Amino acid sequence: MPTYITTAAIPPLRTVWSDAHGVWELELGFELLDGRPECVRLVIEPAHGVATRAITTKTIRGLRLNELVNNWLHTQQSIAHAHLESLTDAAEKTTVDESALAVLIETATQDAQTLGRAHKRSGAPQQHFADHYREVAQVYSEAIRRREPPAKAVRARWHYSSATASRHISKARSLGFLPPTRPGVATAAALSP
Repeated sequence: MPTYITTAAIPPLRTVWSDAHGVWELELGFELLDGRPECVRLVIEPAHGVATRAITTKTIRGLRLNELVNNWLHTQQSIAHAHLESLTDAAEKTTVDESALAVLIETATQDAQTLGRAHKRSGAPQQHFADHYREVAQVYSEAIRRREPPAKAVRARWHYSSATASRHISKARSLGFLPPTRPGVATAAALSP
């Protein structure tokens, strides 16, 4: 499991991204603003220090920054929830100082809630690309295979409302990532190994 870091120090996202004209190294920095984790720093550099093209507005638009930020914060929230679960399990199985453990559990709970607030944004709808709907179909199909409610799995993965999850599932279906269905009968796509 990755190292748990509180929301007071959300680790930066360091990744490599490529477009049709080059490979870029990205670093996104995060801080809490008004109690919500927000991206406050973006560094774009040519990979391996070799520039093959200038950074243009087209390069910036192609980043899909909102998707990168949301996926990173979702990962951090998952880590926070796993940490909270491990602390809760430890509290049940150990005889350590209960007051100290209670403080740790309270802090972990607050961190998980704070990271969860990052996904509840208002404003213009986010634009999604085919990769997103392919992932929606995968989450949906995996839930069916586990005999779990598939729409609920999609809601949980992206913190969507029921209506938003249904729209994304419908769009994934219309793009061919999920097979046709009948009302009340969930159908899964064949998953690649």
